[in-house]
Amino acid sequence: RPRCRLGGRAWRSAGWLTWFIILVLADGELNARAGDAVPAVSPPGKLTYLDTSFENASPAWHDVADNGTIRIHLLYDQERASPNRAAGHIHMRLGAEPGAPRRLEFVNLDNVWNGEPGSISRELRSLVVSEDGRHWRSVATESVPTNRVQLRLSMPGPSLYVARVEPYRLSDLERSLARWRRDSRVAIEVIGQTVLGRDLEIVRVGKPTAPHRVFLRARAHPWEAGGNWVVEGIVDRLLARDEAAARFRRHYCVYVLPMANKDGVARGGTRFNARGSDLNRQWDRPADPAVAPENAA
Repeated sequence: RPRCRLGGRAWRSAGWLTWFIILVLADGELNARAGDAVPAVSPPGKLTYLDTSFENASPAWHDVADNGTIRIHLLYDQERASPNRAAGHIHMRLGAEPGAPRRLEFVNLDNVWNGEPGSISRELRSLVVSEDGRHWRSVATESVPTNRVQLRLSMPGPSLYVARVEPYRLSDLERSLARWRRDSRVAIEVIGQTVLGRDLEIVRVGKPTAPHRVFLRARAHPWEAGGNWVVEGIVDRLLARDEAAARFRRHYCVYVLPMANKDGVARGGTRFNARGSDLNRQWDRPADPAVAPENAA
Protein backbone atom coordinates (compact mmCIF):
# COMPACT_ATOMS: atom_id res chain seq x y z
CA ARG A 1 0.00 0.00 0.00
CA PRO A 2 1.24 3.52 -0.67
CA ARG A 3 2.18 5.87 2.13
CA CYS A 4 1.31 9.56 2.06
CA ARG A 5 2.86 12.46 3.97
CA LEU A 6 0.18 14.86 5.15
CA GLY A 7 0.94 17.85 7.43
CA GLY A 8 4.27 16.39 8.45
CA ARG A 9 2.67 13.17 9.69
CA ALA A 10 2.72 9.79 7.97
CA TRP A 11 -0.70 8.47 7.08
CA ARG A 12 -1.24 4.95 5.88
CA SER A 13 -3.93 4.98 3.17
CA ALA A 14 -6.89 2.65 3.18
CA GLY A 15 -5.71 1.28 -0.13
CA TRP A 16 -6.07 1.95 -3.82
CA LEU A 17 -9.86 2.19 -3.53
CA THR A 18 -9.50 5.28 -1.34
CA TRP A 19 -7.30 6.99 -3.90
CA PHE A 20 -9.71 6.06 -6.70
CA ILE A 21 -12.67 7.61 -4.82
CA ILE A 22 -10.65 10.78 -4.14
CA LEU A 23 -9.73 11.12 -7.82
CA VAL A 24 -13.36 10.57 -8.95
CA LEU A 25 -14.66 13.18 -6.51
CA ALA A 26 -12.00 15.66 -7.59
CA ASP A 27 -12.84 15.05 -11.26
CA GLY A 28 -16.56 15.59 -10.53
CA GLU A 29 -15.77 18.86 -8.77
CA LEU A 30 -13.79 20.09 -11.77
CA ASN A 31 -16.60 19.11 -14.14
CA ALA A 32 -19.16 20.86 -11.95
CA ARG A 33 -17.09 24.06 -12.02
CA ALA A 34 -16.82 23.82 -15.80
CA GLY A 35 -20.50 22.99 -16.23
CA ASP A 36 -21.43 26.47 -17.38
CA ALA A 37 -19.32 25.89 -20.47
CA VAL A 38 -21.32 22.79 -21.52
CA PRO A 39 -24.25 23.67 -23.83
CA ALA A 40 -27.70 22.59 -22.61
CA VAL A 41 -29.43 19.80 -24.54
CA SER A 42 -32.55 21.96 -24.93
CA PRO A 43 -31.74 25.68 -25.02
CA PRO A 44 -33.93 27.78 -22.68
CA GLY A 45 -36.80 29.57 -24.41
CA LYS A 46 -36.90 27.13 -27.36
CA LEU A 47 -38.72 23.92 -26.40
CA THR A 48 -40.78 24.09 -23.24
CA TYR A 49 -42.37 20.63 -23.28
CA LEU A 50 -43.69 17.78 -25.38
CA ASP A 51 -47.06 16.74 -23.90
CA THR A 52 -48.34 13.20 -24.52
CA SER A 53 -50.45 12.89 -21.36
CA PHE A 54 -53.92 13.72 -22.73
CA GLU A 55 -56.67 11.62 -24.31
CA ASN A 56 -55.53 9.72 -27.43
CA ALA A 57 -52.00 11.18 -27.28
CA SER A 58 -49.33 8.96 -28.81
CA PRO A 59 -46.79 7.53 -26.32
CA ALA A 60 -43.40 8.96 -27.21
CA TRP A 61 -40.16 10.36 -25.91
CA HIS A 62 -37.95 12.99 -27.47
CA ASP A 63 -34.49 14.44 -27.53
CA VAL A 64 -32.97 17.49 -29.19
CA ALA A 65 -30.21 17.30 -31.79
CA ASP A 66 -27.27 19.70 -31.83
CA ASN A 67 -28.95 21.74 -34.57
CA GLY A 68 -32.12 22.15 -32.50
CA THR A 69 -34.20 19.51 -34.32
CA ILE A 70 -36.70 17.84 -31.96
CA ARG A 71 -36.42 14.11 -32.58
CA ILE A 72 -39.64 12.24 -31.78
CA HIS A 73 -39.34 8.57 -30.83
CA LEU A 74 -42.78 6.94 -31.06
CA LEU A 75 -43.28 3.89 -28.86
CA TYR A 76 -44.26 0.65 -30.57
CA ASP A 77 -47.39 -1.41 -30.16
CA GLN A 78 -46.38 -5.05 -30.08
CA GLU A 79 -48.53 -7.99 -31.12
CA ARG A 80 -48.54 -10.96 -28.78
CA ALA A 81 -46.54 -14.02 -29.93
CA SER A 82 -45.41 -12.45 -33.22
CA PRO A 83 -42.72 -10.06 -34.49
CA ASN A 84 -45.41 -7.59 -35.64
CA ARG A 85 -45.02 -4.08 -34.28
CA ALA A 86 -46.48 -0.72 -35.17
CA ALA A 87 -45.70 2.94 -34.50
CA GLY A 88 -47.71 5.25 -36.68
CA HIS A 89 -50.23 7.09 -34.52
CA ILE A 90 -49.13 10.70 -34.02
CA HIS A 91 -50.96 13.03 -31.64
CA MET A 92 -49.04 15.32 -29.29
CA ARG A 93 -48.81 18.90 -28.06
CA LEU A 94 -45.73 21.09 -28.36
CA GLY A 95 -44.96 23.89 -25.99
CA ALA A 96 -42.42 26.39 -27.29
CA GLU A 97 -41.60 30.05 -27.67
CA PRO A 98 -44.29 31.76 -29.85
CA GLY A 99 -43.03 32.59 -33.31
CA ALA A 100 -40.01 30.33 -32.99
CA PRO A 101 -39.39 28.06 -35.99
CA ARG A 102 -39.47 24.40 -35.02
CA ARG A 103 -38.29 21.29 -36.82
CA LEU A 104 -39.66 17.92 -35.75
CA GLU A 105 -38.13 14.68 -36.92
CA PHE A 106 -39.85 11.30 -36.57
CA VAL A 107 -37.05 8.77 -36.50
CA ASN A 108 -38.36 5.25 -35.77
CA LEU A 109 -40.89 4.41 -38.46
CA ASP A 110 -39.74 0.86 -39.23
CA ASN A 111 -42.80 -1.28 -38.53
CA VAL A 112 -43.38 -5.01 -39.05
CA TRP A 113 -46.60 -6.20 -40.75
CA ASN A 114 -47.42 -9.92 -40.97
CA GLY A 115 -43.80 -10.73 -40.21
CA GLU A 116 -42.44 -8.51 -43.00
CA PRO A 117 -40.51 -5.26 -42.34
CA GLY A 118 -42.07 -2.08 -43.63
CA SER A 119 -42.05 1.66 -43.08
CA ILE A 120 -44.69 4.38 -42.90
CA SER A 121 -42.20 7.09 -43.90
CA ARG A 122 -43.35 7.05 -47.52
CA GLU A 123 -46.96 7.53 -46.43
CA LEU A 124 -46.34 10.53 -44.20
CA ARG A 125 -46.65 13.20 -46.89
CA SER A 126 -48.38 15.58 -44.47
CA LEU A 127 -49.46 16.01 -40.85
CA VAL A 128 -52.12 18.24 -39.32
CA VAL A 129 -51.68 20.96 -36.69
CA SER A 130 -54.09 22.84 -34.43
CA GLU A 131 -53.85 25.52 -31.77
CA ASP A 132 -56.98 24.39 -29.91
CA GLY A 133 -57.22 20.67 -30.71
CA ARG A 134 -60.44 21.24 -32.70
CA HIS A 135 -59.60 23.22 -35.83
CA TRP A 136 -56.92 21.56 -37.95
CA ARG A 137 -54.88 22.43 -41.02
CA SER A 138 -52.53 20.32 -43.09
CA VAL A 139 -48.76 20.87 -43.24
CA ALA A 140 -46.52 19.09 -45.75
CA THR A 141 -43.71 16.91 -44.45
CA GLU A 142 -40.28 16.21 -45.89
CA SER A 143 -38.67 12.78 -46.25
CA VAL A 144 -35.02 12.58 -45.26
CA PRO A 145 -32.54 9.68 -45.59
CA THR A 146 -32.49 6.64 -43.31
CA ASN A 147 -36.24 6.31 -42.89
CA ARG A 148 -37.05 9.65 -41.29
CA VAL A 149 -39.66 12.35 -41.81
CA GLN A 150 -39.34 16.00 -40.85
CA LEU A 151 -41.99 18.64 -40.18
CA ARG A 152 -41.05 22.32 -40.24
CA LEU A 153 -43.40 24.77 -38.60
CA SER A 154 -43.56 28.08 -36.79
CA MET A 155 -45.22 28.30 -33.39
CA PRO A 156 -48.32 30.55 -33.71
CA GLY A 157 -48.68 30.64 -29.92
CA PRO A 158 -47.25 28.99 -26.82
CA SER A 159 -48.64 25.54 -27.71
CA LEU A 160 -49.54 23.59 -30.83
CA TYR A 161 -51.12 20.16 -31.38
CA VAL A 162 -49.57 17.92 -34.03
CA ALA A 163 -51.33 14.80 -35.36
CA ARG A 164 -51.15 12.35 -38.25
CA VAL A 165 -54.83 12.90 -39.12
CA GLU A 166 -57.58 14.91 -37.46
CA PRO A 167 -58.15 12.99 -34.20
CA TYR A 168 -61.40 11.30 -33.28
CA ARG A 169 -61.35 10.57 -29.56
CA LEU A 170 -63.60 8.67 -27.15
CA SER A 171 -65.05 12.02 -26.11
CA ASP A 172 -65.97 12.73 -29.75
CA LEU A 173 -67.80 9.41 -29.94
CA GLU A 174 -69.64 10.13 -26.68
CA ARG A 175 -70.92 13.41 -28.11
CA SER A 176 -72.16 11.63 -31.24
CA LEU A 177 -73.85 8.87 -29.23
CA ALA A 178 -75.59 11.45 -27.05
CA ARG A 179 -76.87 13.25 -30.15
CA TRP A 180 -78.09 10.06 -31.84
CA ARG A 181 -79.87 8.87 -28.69
CA ARG A 182 -82.22 11.86 -28.98
CA ASP A 183 -83.48 10.56 -32.34
CA SER A 184 -86.33 8.02 -32.13
CA ARG A 185 -85.13 6.34 -35.33
CA VAL A 186 -81.91 5.22 -33.63
CA ALA A 187 -81.40 2.34 -31.21
CA ILE A 188 -78.11 1.99 -29.32
CA GLU A 189 -77.28 -1.27 -27.56
CA VAL A 190 -74.22 -2.28 -25.51
CA ILE A 191 -73.08 -5.70 -26.75
CA GLY A 192 -69.99 -6.24 -24.57
CA GLN A 193 -66.85 -4.67 -23.16
CA THR A 194 -63.28 -4.13 -24.22
CA VAL A 195 -60.31 -5.71 -22.46
CA LEU A 196 -60.25 -2.78 -20.02
CA GLY A 197 -64.03 -2.76 -19.46
CA ARG A 198 -65.21 -0.01 -21.82
CA ASP A 199 -68.68 -0.49 -23.31
CA LEU A 200 -68.98 -1.52 -26.95
CA GLU A 201 -72.05 0.02 -28.60
CA ILE A 202 -73.97 -1.01 -31.69
CA VAL A 203 -75.83 1.87 -33.32
CA ARG A 204 -78.87 0.71 -35.33
CA VAL A 205 -80.53 2.93 -37.92
CA GLY A 206 -83.61 1.51 -39.66
CA LYS A 207 -86.10 -1.24 -38.85
CA PRO A 208 -84.90 -4.80 -38.22
CA THR A 209 -87.72 -5.96 -40.51
CA ALA A 210 -86.13 -4.22 -43.53
CA PRO A 211 -85.32 -6.55 -46.45
CA HIS A 212 -81.56 -6.10 -46.11
CA ARG A 213 -79.15 -5.67 -43.21
CA VAL A 214 -75.70 -4.04 -43.30
CA PHE A 215 -73.00 -4.18 -40.61
CA LEU A 216 -70.26 -1.55 -40.45
CA ARG A 217 -67.31 -1.58 -38.07
CA ALA A 218 -64.81 1.24 -37.55
CA ARG A 219 -61.60 1.84 -35.63
CA ALA A 220 -60.20 -1.66 -35.32
CA HIS A 221 -56.80 0.06 -35.49
CA PRO A 222 -56.52 3.02 -33.12
CA TRP A 223 -54.62 5.33 -35.47
CA GLU A 224 -57.26 5.10 -38.23
CA ALA A 225 -59.44 8.01 -37.11
CA GLY A 226 -60.77 8.41 -40.64
CA GLY A 227 -63.03 5.39 -40.13
CA ASN A 228 -64.83 7.18 -37.31
CA TRP A 229 -65.38 10.31 -39.37
CA VAL A 230 -66.83 8.14 -42.17
CA VAL A 231 -69.32 6.18 -40.02
CA GLU A 232 -70.38 9.37 -38.21
CA GLY A 233 -71.14 10.91 -41.59
CA ILE A 234 -73.03 7.80 -42.72
CA VAL A 235 -75.26 7.76 -39.64
CA ASP A 236 -75.97 11.48 -39.95
CA ARG A 237 -76.82 11.04 -43.63
CA LEU A 238 -79.19 8.15 -42.88
CA LEU A 239 -80.99 10.39 -40.38
CA ALA A 240 -81.45 13.24 -42.86
CA ARG A 241 -85.03 14.47 -43.37
CA ASP A 242 -85.23 13.80 -47.09
CA GLU A 243 -86.79 11.15 -49.32
CA ALA A 244 -83.47 9.56 -50.30
CA ALA A 245 -82.62 8.77 -46.65
CA ALA A 246 -86.16 7.56 -45.95
CA ARG A 247 -86.08 5.27 -48.99
CA PHE A 248 -82.76 3.81 -47.90
CA ARG A 249 -84.05 3.14 -44.39
CA ARG A 250 -87.06 1.28 -45.83
CA HIS A 251 -84.78 -1.12 -47.68
CA TYR A 252 -81.84 -1.41 -45.27
CA CYS A 253 -81.28 -1.74 -41.56
CA VAL A 254 -77.77 -0.52 -40.77
CA TYR A 255 -75.83 -1.67 -37.69
CA VAL A 256 -72.66 0.26 -36.80
CA LEU A 257 -69.96 -0.62 -34.29
CA PRO A 258 -68.36 2.84 -34.32
CA MET A 259 -65.21 2.16 -32.27
CA ALA A 260 -64.01 -1.42 -31.95
CA ASN A 261 -60.67 -0.67 -30.25
CA LYS A 262 -61.64 1.85 -27.59
CA ASP A 263 -58.74 0.91 -25.31
CA GLY A 264 -56.22 1.52 -28.06
CA VAL A 265 -57.81 4.86 -28.96
CA ALA A 266 -57.76 5.99 -25.32
CA ARG A 267 -54.07 5.17 -24.80
CA GLY A 268 -52.92 6.44 -28.18
CA GLY A 269 -51.99 3.08 -29.65
CA THR A 270 -51.40 2.35 -33.30
CA ARG A 271 -52.67 -1.12 -34.17
CA PHE A 272 -53.35 -3.63 -31.39
CA ASN A 273 -55.80 -3.97 -28.51
CA ALA A 274 -54.76 -3.94 -24.85
CA ARG A 275 -53.78 -7.62 -25.01
CA GLY A 276 -51.69 -7.36 -28.15
CA SER A 277 -54.32 -8.61 -30.59
CA ASP A 278 -54.89 -7.19 -34.07
CA LEU A 279 -58.68 -6.91 -34.31
CA ASN A 280 -58.49 -7.01 -38.11
CA ARG A 281 -56.98 -10.48 -38.30
CA GLN A 282 -57.83 -14.17 -37.76
CA TRP A 283 -61.29 -14.09 -39.32
CA ASP A 284 -60.93 -17.81 -40.16
CA ARG A 285 -61.61 -18.86 -36.55
CA PRO A 286 -63.92 -17.82 -33.69
CA ALA A 287 -62.64 -14.88 -31.65
CA ASP A 288 -60.99 -15.70 -28.33
CA PRO A 289 -62.91 -13.70 -25.69
CA ALA A 290 -59.87 -13.70 -23.39
CA VAL A 291 -57.62 -12.10 -26.02
CA ALA A 292 -60.03 -10.21 -28.30
CA PRO A 293 -63.30 -9.67 -26.39
CA GLU A 294 -64.10 -6.83 -28.81
CA ASN A 295 -64.36 -9.29 -31.72
CA ALA A 296 -66.08 -11.92 -29.59
CA ALA A 297 -68.79 -9.40 -28.68
